[in-house]
Amino acid sequence: MKTTVRISLLTFVVSAALAVPAALPRQAGAADDSSSYGSKIVDGAKGAGEATKDAATGAASTVKDSAKKAGGYVADTASEATTRVSGGKDALFVSKAAIGGLAEVKSAQLAKSKASSANVKSFAEQMVDDHGKANQKLESLAKKKGIEVPKELDHEHQAKLDELSNLSGDAFDKAYVAQQKADHAATLQLMEDEAKNGKDPDLKRFAAKTKTVVAEHQARIQKIDTKKGAS
Repeated sequence: MKTTVRISLLTFVVSAALAVPAALPRQAGAADDSSSYGSKIVDGAKGAGEATKDAATGAASTVKDSAKKAGGYVADTASEATTRVSGGKDALFVSKAAIGGLAEVKSAQLAKSKASSANVKSFAEQMVDDHGKANQKLESLAKKKGIEVPKELDHEHQAKLDELSNLSGDAFDKAYVAQQKADHAATLQLMEDEAKNGKDPDLKRFAAKTKTVVAEHQARIQKIDTKKGAS
């Protein structure tokens, strides 16, 4: 009986000893696999980190470039706007002078056909010629400065033109001469102000030259006496 137990115990020990070397390679292999998997995870994390860093750098660069371009556009636009309006005063002068000049030509064309006085008709012909030339010069200057020139009359001047359109003969002469006296006084003041206080040198020279012509018109219209038929 004792012999049998010893043999069984010896068999168990030998079996166990033989089993250990077989298990060790499996465990070592598992450790190696685990280490390899861990390395892959670390490498993947590093790769993702680098990709994120590159993407962030690229995005920052794009934003920076866009900001630069936008900044340049804003600067260019501001510069162009400054050139166009020249502080605002010159643009306002161009608008008023252009509308006034257009009104002079339109009313003079009306006077050439509706006036009864030879003096009024002669004056109207001069207005078409002088103001027509001045209007072209002003439009050319304004275009170079990037200032928009009105092509239509404003409400005030259109109302005056409509008033004249409903008259004829002596009534027309009186109304036209009265309007011309008031309009030339206002235009002379406009030209004097721009020549003295304007910002753009070209427009200042235009105003200085034009005011001389307007003063001559004003002196001539003052001599036309509509009480005597303006003949």
